[in-house]
Amino acid sequence: MLKLLPLFEASASQHFALWAITKLLLDYPDKYVPMIQEECEINRLQLVLRDERSSNAVKELAQYCLKEIKIWYNNI
Repeated sequence: MLKLLPLFEASASQHFALWAITKLLLDYPDKYVPMIQEECEINRLQLVLRDERSSNAVKELAQYCLKEIKIWYNNI
């Protein structure tokens, strides 16, 4: 799923991937937050957030994921 994030030409796939990542972060943060950090996927989330080709819905999901990651790290 994480590899779909920079596929700006496939916006539906990008949206689905971010939706699924958001769901995993909410349901299993102890497993998926460290995995995202270890695989340097935070950079991909930030790329999606900054890129003008991303839809507003995709940017909102990316922003929400980054917020949840930050909250998780602040609570450990």
